[in-house]
Order: sequence, then structure tokens, then C-alpha cells
Amino acid sequence: MLARLRRTPAGEPPLTETARHLVEEFGRDRPAQRPDYKKNTRTLTILLYWLGADTAVFERDVYDLARIDVNLAAKPVCQFLRIRGLLVEDPSLHRDADQVWIESALSALPEPVASEVGTWVKVMREQGPREGEPRGYDGIRRYLTNLQPALTTWTTTAGVTSLREITNDQVEDVVDGVSGYARRGLATALRSLFRALKRERAIFRNPTQDLPVGDIKGIPKSIPSDILMGLLDQTTTPLGRLVVALAAIHALPGKEIQTLHTTGLDLSRGTLEVRRGLLRHTLYLVIWS
Repeated sequence: MLARLRRTPAGEPPLTETARHLVEEFGRDRPAQRPDYKKNTRTLTILLYWLGADTAVFERDVYDLARIDVNLAAKPVCQFLRIRGLLVEDPSLHRDADQVWIESALSALPEPVASEVGTWVKVMREQGPREGEPRGYDGIRRYLTNLQPALTTWTTTAGVTSLREITNDQVEDVVDGVSGYARRGLATALRSLFRALKRERAIFRNPTQDLPVGDIKGIPKSIPSDILMGLLDQTTTPLGRLVVALAAIHALPGKEIQTLHTTGLDLSRGTLEVRRGLLRHTLYLVIWS
């Protein structure tokens, strides 16, 4: 069709009166369009010249036409035709971007792991925030993003062929490899995955049943009192003793110690205010003689 149009004399192709009125209306709807950049108008003109203006246009045809020439565009034309009831929509062109990403991520997994994770996705869709409302694909995508490193490790490095083979030790190994918010996100996603598969009887046992979500192993242990007193005795300056107390007693990180403000110290109450972004944390100081 484009080759045929290129062989025609210069100027716009001949249109029926109805088609010409549609093109003129399309131009009036876009008064700010640059005169030297009318790919949208050109797309509509070609469609109406070839297909006519008496029947609806298939949305897939518009996008197929725009894909074969950089000087053509599909979306604005489809919007214009849709409003006027002249477009036969293609549902596959309006799929959720997160759903497309999830399907792509599942296709990258070997079977039957891909099917098992797909079962979890279906369960998640059925468990929305409100009764009868499916969970959004955006939330499922965040969960699956957290799960991907663990699934990749199991299927490629450990040679796992089914999630039925996963043990408690394997779950703890992947969780112990991360910390902080990453660990919390991974643990939450793993518990969601295996709980759903157990409910659907896709696995025999849930290896995350006793998995804590919080970073329990990452909590620092308190320093014994004799060692703490020895550290304080070895420190010769008041500032050094303060730093030891803040780090050993109050578990204050080094970065927060470096950014403390003297205005946050209240000697009458024996408190020190620590700034954590917009939040404020109060420490109750112990005065050592």
C-alpha cells in the first residue's frame, strides 16, 4: 500500500467527502501540531484512503501500518477513531505492563518451576485487598522481583527441578545472603510463595513455616559489662568515653555519631536527640564517673 502511494503524484491522496471531513476534524483537534510534523494526520489519511470512512478500522491494522514507516504514528489516531466509534479495539494491545513483565519472567524459568510460580501468581490475583477485588499486577511484580535471585540460584546453581525439593536450609541460605529491607522483602515473598503452593497442594511441606520476616540474626549482641568497663577505662578522653557509650550501649552507628548536633543534648534531663531524616530518636544517657 505504501509503495503504491509513493508512486502516486505529489500531494494528498484523493479522499471521499466523509473521509476528508474526518481528517479536517482531526487537524482541528490538534491546533498546536507542528506543520512540518504531521505523521498523525498522514497515518489517518492513508487509512481512510485505503479502507474508507464508512466502516470501523481494526486497531491492530493501525499499529501494523505505523510499524513499517517511521513517519507514521498509531496512538493519537486510535484515540481519535475510538472516540468517534470507528475503532475495533484489540485487547492484546492494552495489556497491563506489569502483567507482561510477569509473564516474561515466568517464561525465563524452567518447567515445572515456572508453572508452580504461575500458580502462586493466580492465588495472589485472587487475594486482593478487598473482597472480590484482585491484587494488582504491580504488587505481584514487586514480590516476584524479590524472588527472582532465589529462584535463579535454585534452578541454575542447585539444580532444583521443582519447588517441592526446596528445604529449610536452602531457604535460610538465600535469606542469609541479604540483610535489611532486602532480607525483609525476600522473606515476605518466600513465605507468600510457599504458603500459596501449600494451600493449592502443589508442594508437600512449607519450608518457610518458621522463617522470621525480621532480620533476627542481624540484631547486634550486647557487650558484656566487664568488657565495656575495660573499654571505658582504656579511653582517656571524655569524647572517647562518649563514643564508646553511644556505640556499645545505645548501638548507635558510626555515621549517626559523626552527625550528632550539640543542640540535641539536654544535660538537665540526661538525653541526646538523634536526627534520622525527618524523625527524631531520643537516647537516655548514662553518666559514668
